[in-house]
Amino acid sequence: MGDLKYLDKNHKYFKEFRNTYLLDDTQIFRFFRNPSFFNYMNENFRVLPFLFDSKKIIRFRHMFNENIRFQAHLKDWFNYSQDDRIRLSKDFPMSQIVSQKRISVLKPFIELYLEFLQEAYPKELEISISLSTKTDLRMPHEWYPQARKMKRRIIYHHGPTNSGKTYSALEDLEKSEKGIYCAPLRLLAWEIHERLEAKDVLCDLITGQEKIIRENSGHVSCTIETSNVGELYDVAVIDEVQMIGSEDRGSAWTQCLLGLQAETIHLCGEGRALSLAAKICDITGDFLEERKYERYSRVFIEDEPFEIKNLQEGDCIITFSTRNVHKMKNLINSENNEMSNSCAVIYGKLPPETRREQARKFNEKSMNFKYLIATNAIGMGVNLKIRRIIFQTLTRMGSVGELVRIDDNEIRQIAGRAGRYTENGYVACMKPADLRAVKKALRNVNSKVRKDVSVHGVVEVNAITQVQANGAEEFTEIEKEEEFAFVEEEEEEIDEDVEDGLTTARNFSLEEKDIEKAAIFPQFQQIEAFSKELELFENTKSSLSDIFRKFVSIAQLEGIYFIQKFDDFCYIADMIENVELTRKDQYIFSSAPLNLNDKWKKARKTLKEWAMQFGKYNQVKLPPEFITESLMFKKKFYNLQDLDTLEEMHHSIFFFFSFFLL
Repeated sequence: MGDLKYLDKNHKYFKEFRNTYLLDDTQIFRFFRNPSFFNYMNENFRVLPFLFDSKKIIRFRHMFNENIRFQAHLKDWFNYSQDDRIRLSKDFPMSQIVSQKRISVLKPFIELYLEFLQEAYPKELEISISLSTKTDLRMPHEWYPQARKMKRRIIYHHGPTNSGKTYSALEDLEKSEKGIYCAPLRLLAWEIHERLEAKDVLCDLITGQEKIIRENSGHVSCTIETSNVGELYDVAVIDEVQMIGSEDRGSAWTQCLLGLQAETIHLCGEGRALSLAAKICDITGDFLEERKYERYSRVFIEDEPFEIKNLQEGDCIITFSTRNVHKMKNLINSENNEMSNSCAVIYGKLPPETRREQARKFNEKSMNFKYLIATNAIGMGVNLKIRRIIFQTLTRMGSVGELVRIDDNEIRQIAGRAGRYTENGYVACMKPADLRAVKKALRNVNSKVRKDVSVHGVVEVNAITQVQANGAEEFTEIEKEEEFAFVEEEEEEIDEDVEDGLTTARNFSLEEKDIEKAAIFPQFQQIEAFSKELELFENTKSSLSDIFRKFVSIAQLEGIYFIQKFDDFCYIADMIENVELTRKDQYIFSSAPLNLNDKWKKARKTLKEWAMQFGKYNQVKLPPEFITESLMFKKKFYNLQDLDTLEEMHHSIFFFFSFFLL
């Protein structure tokens, strides 16, 4: 674009224009192609990037040179003082091109180009405005009109683990005539379902893999992605509310916060999302109340590296690889006869019912299950009677396959599982280098431990009166076993209390910066309306993934929202693009909670076969080989590769039942 000339070099304004150093011709065309400028034009005039292609800009230049009125309009630009023009032009930062002052200077260009589009491309401008309107995601609260008719009371419970924040919310749920519990994990949905039923409160269970419906039930415990925002409730509990900022699953939390029709909604989790919740409540007109909690018991960090021979009943070893979970279990079993077959295991890919059974055996110490080997799958609210958390490592697999150290929030969340209610907990590390990182993360954990534990309630209540005021599974686990080079941070003085070889951690509520944005995900109706307009304009049928990417590229967002990751959605959409399905069925299949693990090629192949069956027969059958292959493994476990095969098969079978039968 740099060789194009905005003005004829012989034009009387050209020399003055160039001599002022305000903008040269190259900058002008860079201006028309600048993302900040695109966003400004979309948000203010609904003019999309396709109206700034080379052909149109060249035509605009010619029209300008031939139109005295256009030239006279530009002449007004030079009414700015020489000093102002030079100051605004020096090292012109394109990233700041949409600042109020710069827009005022460049306003003549914008007005001229809009007038040019109205004269030369009126139909395309009309389509641009229509497409822009259909991709306007700035007010997601308006997607739930029934919830907006209510004046909801939002209670935000935050505090460290073992502080009773969720307990208080569940007490209110139990007393209600109709309520819903939205869980981040299937294991937690089961736990609350069983808890309510044990108290003679009829409760349905709905997850991506199970559905239990009780006659005359007024309550439901569900995974958050299966939450029904179309029902009326007295009380709703949304657990682990900080997940609202998750790039992978956060839109489910946003949907529940914006859309649940409940008189009272309890938000439980870390305090990092409190200010975000306040901003959302300010938009929705809901009343927000803050309740802050403190931990019931103390946590001690062992100062010496942990050795397997010192394993005790109630210990939980944390590692971040499924393979390492089983290696650690085999190591413990081989250490001595007393430890043989005494380990329960919990990790993300383990089937939910197996995880639940393993948790039960560990809690009850039945069948000599004294120890637990787990991944970070235990970090999110699962009730386990753990005396001591032992970090085998602090590294896990990053999003692009690199080894990274877990952050301080995750260390606190996992370490907080040590000790229940008034029983003190202990934290240890196998690697000496990890001890300092753990001490830093857990600094001041016991500075505000409750002294009166007879009152299971709130330490601090703050009603924010001025504020008027839905999947995937757990976390990605490491499958590599390379050693991570821990980089020691600059020496920092840490205030510690040391007694009997233990460091007393001080403040579990120490948290990192606030979560600033909530995830959203375009709804099918929005994608469908956009695709019809786009295909009419382009005069060709586009793939769902192409439509989705174009939608996202021009979507307008409010500052407190972002669009959740959609790579898996587009991957599945491309995989089934040539299958004869309606656009809605394509969208539904592409949203399937299928594990796209590189090892699980059969699961991906099976999904495509099911899509083909559904498109042809409007029904899907479970492949017979799934049953026969499952029976092959019924009595004997061979190796970790066989375990991967079984887990993939189980995942596919349960996906079949949940996706097509439930």
